[in-house]
Amino acid sequence: MGGLGSGRRTLAAQLCLREPSALHIDFLAAEWADAAAAALLQLSAATGYPEVAPQPGSLNELRAYTLSLVERLEAERLLVLSTSAVHPDESRPGARSERLGVVLQALRGHARRVEIGAPGSGLHAAPGSVLTAPLEPFVVRSSAVEAERFGAFQSVAEQVTAAVGAHRVHPVALRLAIGAAILGTSAERAAHLTRQPASGIPALARCIVVGARQHPALTSSLRRLVALRRPLQRALVLQAVDAPETYIPLLTECVGYGDPLRVPDAVARQMRAALGRGEQPDDHARLAATYRTLDGVNDPADASAATVTYWVEKLHHLAHGGADTQTEWQAQRIVLPDLYWDRGRAASLAGDFAGAVRIFERCVREFPDDDYAHHYLGYNLLRSKAPGDTERAEASYRRAIELTPSNPRWNRRLVCSLIRHAPAAARAEWELALGRVDPYGDQLMTNPWLRAELLAPVASAWLQAGRADLAKAVIGSLPEPSSDDREEYRQVFDEVAVEHDAWTRYLDKELVESGAALAIRDRVEEVWRALEGAFESLVPLPYCGLHPEGGAELAWRLRDWYVRVEFPDDPDEYDAWTVINPEGRVEGGDLEPTDPVFLTAFRRFLDAV
Repeated sequence: MGGLGSGRRTLAAQLCLREPSALHIDFLAAEWADAAAAALLQLSAATGYPEVAPQPGSLNELRAYTLSLVERLEAERLLVLSTSAVHPDESRPGARSERLGVVLQALRGHARRVEIGAPGSGLHAAPGSVLTAPLEPFVVRSSAVEAERFGAFQSVAEQVTAAVGAHRVHPVALRLAIGAAILGTSAERAAHLTRQPASGIPALARCIVVGARQHPALTSSLRRLVALRRPLQRALVLQAVDAPETYIPLLTECVGYGDPLRVPDAVARQMRAALGRGEQPDDHARLAATYRTLDGVNDPADASAATVTYWVEKLHHLAHGGADTQTEWQAQRIVLPDLYWDRGRAASLAGDFAGAVRIFERCVREFPDDDYAHHYLGYNLLRSKAPGDTERAEASYRRAIELTPSNPRWNRRLVCSLIRHAPAAARAEWELALGRVDPYGDQLMTNPWLRAELLAPVASAWLQAGRADLAKAVIGSLPEPSSDDREEYRQVFDEVAVEHDAWTRYLDKELVESGAALAIRDRVEEVWRALEGAFESLVPLPYCGLHPEGGAELAWRLRDWYVRVEFPDDPDEYDAWTVINPEGRVEGGDLEPTDPVFLTAFRRFLDAV
């Protein structure tokens, strides 16, 4: 086990050279939708596919299928499991990391194996292992850099190595420091960052992205380079990324290195984040074309153990290539649901919700027990906003929950959808969701991830619907957030406290302390009870105020609608109501809580918001 620069990939390669029959499965990070499928296809290509095509949509089916392949491995064959990434994140479980974990656990059924991973990668010495060996990070002196390999930037490389001096630094940090200096960071600043063990490499990666933004062609090449997930022959990489010739050393000696050319996973992740999430389909189309020259098949069953990863990478880039790669993507044989997820998520992130719906519909037809696909079908149906899609989305969410009742994301997505479209039903569904996810009521008390995943979105949805009291009910009696809680939970906890307390203070305290007549307090509560009882939709909590000259008011300001109810303290004056719609049309009159004219106007307001 070792971190960045500890030689994990080199060790895996040496083991495979030592034992030519070894089967090497190189895991992708769990952040990739097709990570489990990629590992499973590497295993399938080596062991041969069963005569009966599997349908590993559910976790149990996936586990059984993977175990059936593991049983095909000869007992004496060495199984090398490695990754250059960190996955799965145990603090943030999800469908993708769960499937990856299932595949990994099944592979551990093979006794003769070596696992090579990073802390937190999920790959480690499992219980019962004969040997556990830490891999120490590799460090070098700046004199190890061959400055002449940096072409026109040789003098920059020499300046950085001089600034680093006699310090021993991480080789990845040293390469990135030269790259940052090439693009404008001072040699002294770059050298300083090489000596920061935790923050230096991410900071240097960001410096390169910031500097590259001054050169649009270079930015495009850099974006393509860090979109590559596996090492690839240097000549093919240069052809695919189409780099300005002057800056080729920046890409091949600083950001990436070696031949096959590789970009460390941690560096690629930092750079993708700094470049932004807006993918360029043209980039992926170029990369798909490169992999097409290497795999030459449309069906992974026709690929060899040596070429199946090329097919997986081709399919991944076709999945992210937008409309231009759709026909070729559809021509591939999609054998696992995860491979649908990849294109479905790409379409959804690009705003093509109708396209994502079509992909997830195809997935659930082929893999009817895939809860992930049912859930994301519902998610994209809601966003496509076609007639009838709200009802179809609810049905998809319910099917996902039926398949995996305890999944917090599936449950909260259903509840949040109901809050927007059928809020009265949402209250009952929330109680059912709590019973499914946390039947004993102990997990939410102790699990910060679960609080953020389940409670925060539902409480936030009630706040957006104007019901701080119901948001408060979601938070319930949980203790105040701790340092372990995620930001989204801490934020909504504070918002709920402010909004809910404002309303309860008004009803229970401020009206009394203001000296408002008892009759006014009674009328305020009478109107509120009448509104709550008059509609199936839940009524948003009002803003509440006191008039300096006496009296009180309730007001609603939502989506350019303004509704106001006034309660004067002069017994000779009538309570009054006003509704102003976004076009400026004004309705109003004397108030009787059950007056059909008032209730009709209020209904129009509720329907709109």
